[in-house]
Amino acid sequence: MDDIEKNQIQEIILGLRQEIKNGIVKFPGSEDFPLGCCGNASEILKNRLYRDGIDGVKSKVNMWYNSQSHSWLVYKEHIIDITIDQFDSSIDF
Repeated sequence: MDDIEKNQIQEIILGLRQEIKNGIVKFPGSEDFPLGCCGNASEILKNRLYRDGIDGVKSKVNMWYNSQSHSWLVYKEHIIDITIDQFDSSIDF
């Protein structure tokens, strides 16, 4: 992933996060964003990235850790996690 692509993805993520936080984009549980929103937010992000020309994003990756599930996207071997801030930084997925 080059710097231009990285910056474009970051802008899309930040924009979507603001839209969710401001209630412009809604889905079940979005009022508690980012808590418990990884699956829905990742799916919306995947669609938004595709719409904006970022092709090749892998489907959501789902994982269980200490009885918690978590989802994120993968693009060119990079993890794209729109809700990582819901976790203590000491958790290593």
